[in-house]
Amino acid sequence: MKIGFEAKRAFHNHTGLGNYSRQIIQDLNEFYTDNEYYLYTTSFEKNSNPLFRLFRDYPNNHLRTPSGLLSKISEQLWRRKLGLALKKDQLDIFHGLSNELPTGFKDFKGKKIVTIHDVIFKRNPHWYKSTDRKIYDTKTKQACKDADQIIAISNQTKQDLTELYSIDEEKIEVVYQSCSANFYDNENIPFRNEIIDKYKLDKPYILYVGSLTHRKNVMQLLSAFSAIEKKTDHDLILIGDGLLKEPIEQYIIAQSLQQRVRLYTNFPSSDLPPLYQLATCSVYPSSYEGFGIPVIESLWSKTPVIAGNSACLKEAGGPGCLYLENNKPDHIGEYILHLLENKKRCLELSNAGFDFVQKYERAKCTQALFKLYNQ
Repeated sequence: MKIGFEAKRAFHNHTGLGNYSRQIIQDLNEFYTDNEYYLYTTSFEKNSNPLFRLFRDYPNNHLRTPSGLLSKISEQLWRRKLGLALKKDQLDIFHGLSNELPTGFKDFKGKKIVTIHDVIFKRNPHWYKSTDRKIYDTKTKQACKDADQIIAISNQTKQDLTELYSIDEEKIEVVYQSCSANFYDNENIPFRNEIIDKYKLDKPYILYVGSLTHRKNVMQLLSAFSAIEKKTDHDLILIGDGLLKEPIEQYIIAQSLQQRVRLYTNFPSSDLPPLYQLATCSVYPSSYEGFGIPVIESLWSKTPVIAGNSACLKEAGGPGCLYLENNKPDHIGEYILHLLENKKRCLELSNAGFDFVQKYERAKCTQALFKLYNQ
């Protein structure tokens, strides 16, 4: 089978959508080696791009970037002409990995699939600028219309698509995503000790991994920690970047928390698994998600999670999480202290979460995706 991917974010985005795209491409290459994979993306710096370094030795991968006159013109023009390239490559399937399909499919005879991660901009528009909402809405509508099949990354996203876009649920298939296999290794003690030395992790800590935005309720988490920091010897480590970076930094200084709170905005993803494993618990108090990969990463690391109360996070975390009834700082702080003071409860959540997260194992998720390709 010849399968093509809209791989722009796989090569250019280093957060959620990029991670999903790279994981899909990597897993298919590892588990289904008899296919030909075509990666369509705009130009990038090959020597420093991790995806290019990872797949340059895979003989069944084919990279497609603008060439000739198109390489000197706009990205949008190249994307509008992409249908011609797809026809030339004689693809069986083209998969838009991140909420959109390019235009220019007039000459393409294969099947088109799009993955929709979330429509939070539609469900909670107050978190987005009006111009961004219009762009996301237009792209989502068009992609769902053009696609022969829609993949939703969770039942919550499928429900949102049927409710908010009136899409026939028969056209939508839920295919879960996994996380890097690096999170599966809980026995690499030398690497764990290396991370302890590298980041001077000489005290127990609570961990947050995610973007620094209002929807994630990071400021509420920080405020909660400020209220309880004298009641615990644990520090707080925040991993992420976003619009709230500066307000968070200012708050840390204003509350004299420089010795208790660390913020890393450019943290190597390869160092994340031991950081999760060494945390007493992770906190992900997001109000709404498409799914919640940080929850999955924490469960694979056998680390209990305190998570927001939305259905999507319950879908991701199952019995491995404590779910917040609300995101007020005093409530978050109460939950944190409960886990820090209750090792038995932590162990129960760790075991239950690790058993539950096996359903999101890479091979299982990739098998479900490939089954859909075959259909």
